[in-house]
Amino acid sequence: LDAAMIEIAREDARKAGEDPDAVSVAPWRWHDIRRTVATGMAAKRIAPHVVEAVLNHASGVLSGVAGVYNRYSYFDEKKAALAAWADHIAGLEGRETVTNVIKMRAKT
Repeated sequence: LDAAMIEIAREDARKAGEDPDAVSVAPWRWHDIRRTVATGMAAKRIAPHVVEAVLNHASGVLSGVAGVYNRYSYFDEKKAALAAWADHIAGLEGRETVTNVIKMRAKT
């Protein structure tokens, strides 16, 4: 994944007339994506228990008695939350002010 990210970033740098060899990607972990999604969904006012359900967490809002007895799957709520997040990500494409997002495309 890192190699693909670098390749895309270098291609974008070439198109922008910048030095592709100067491109780098900051170290990251899969947990960083989970944190970004959780924070972004919270900023979109998605209920904390729905964010936790999306992340498959059993702590926080639904801990204790609620965590034991509430077996509702939140399927529709998770679907809506993930659709809202997908719309957010799609909206980032083409936004020139975003400098820390690397555009990714499907491998052909």
